[in-house]
Amino acid sequence: MKLSLKSLVSGLLLSAALLSCKKNDETPVTYSTVAVGPNHSLFVSENVLWASGRNIFGQIGDGSTQTVTTAEKIMTDVKDVSAFGEYTLILKTDNTLWATGDAGDGALGTGKYGKELSPVKVMSDVKKVSAGFSHSLVLKNDNTLWGSGANYDGQLGITDEATTTFQKLMTDVKDIAAGNVHSLILKNDNTLWVLGGNYYGQLGTEDPKYNNVTTAVKVMSDVKAIAAGGNHSIIIKTDNSVWTSGRNNYGQLGNGTSAYSAMNNKFMQIMTDAKSIKAGFNYSLVLKSDNSLWAFGYNDDGELGDGTYNIVSTPKQVLTDVKAFAAGMAHTLVLKNDGTFWATGYNGYGQFGNGTTSNQQNTFVKISISNK
Repeated sequence: MKLSLKSLVSGLLLSAALLSCKKNDETPVTYSTVAVGPNHSLFVSENVLWASGRNIFGQIGDGSTQTVTTAEKIMTDVKDVSAFGEYTLILKTDNTLWATGDAGDGALGTGKYGKELSPVKVMSDVKKVSAGFSHSLVLKNDNTLWGSGANYDGQLGITDEATTTFQKLMTDVKDIAAGNVHSLILKNDNTLWVLGGNYYGQLGTEDPKYNNVTTAVKVMSDVKAIAAGGNHSIIIKTDNSVWTSGRNNYGQLGNGTSAYSAMNNKFMQIMTDAKSIKAGFNYSLVLKSDNSLWAFGYNDDGELGDGTYNIVSTPKQVLTDVKAFAAGMAHTLVLKNDGTFWATGYNGYGQFGNGTTSNQQNTFVKISISNK
């Protein structure tokens, strides 16, 4: 099961902030953004993008297909990044969108299929990006939503099965989250709209037949944060309560069950007092208002950091004093309030970025990265 999950990954965008490490062994470096793909990691420091991990499709963006175990400098003038599948979306300080990696379904929006080994410019006037497994969502400065890539399950809400260029999908949008084959859209009035695959109830439409959604539908009001995982979804409502829907074979919904057939076709409340959420491929992370980090779901590679490799079906506190975090397919990155950076989970491709390739780590370890 472990090997098939790594090959499938749809992994998530995911962002963290202010990672402290060293440059030239003396000068402190502050990392302001971190994103996690299936088996690669992206770090933005002082608007410089660094990357490490698996690179077979060029998702690192260094012009090669060689695995990178020590973080490499990729681009300058970068302010945000997103990864979930085997590609990377890069938002520069001039609000241009750049992309690198696998474009097998057109997710890069470059107008062609195949792969890019170095970042290429694809769009302007962008303020937020979200990379799914094989589709991408982009929020422009005028609050319009655009999408490119796979649409086989309706995740883009267009008529074509796939598109290699970004198409306009919606207006009046505030936030976006792309998962494996589904999309979550938060509008400016705090309503949640959904698109795409619903095989496991991840759209929360309460449809007893679990039908896919090919035209965006509203499913909930009073929502302020969204996260899309492999086949599950997490949201925070305006009262700071956490709700989940979708597949639950590894306990990723946090409702105390984890049977293979377990799933929800509607959002159900599982926690209160939350301020931030991230969805990994088959696990979930919640940051509470007291800065404690809670985890639940798949844990075969130690990605929950609880000291075991056991499934966790009820939210479990794993760290305190957390400021930001990122969830991937099988590894997790955390920034603590004291500026220290921690990681747990799978590191077989060097995605920790510190020069090591330890296979598994089931407790959070402090990471130092020296950029050479």
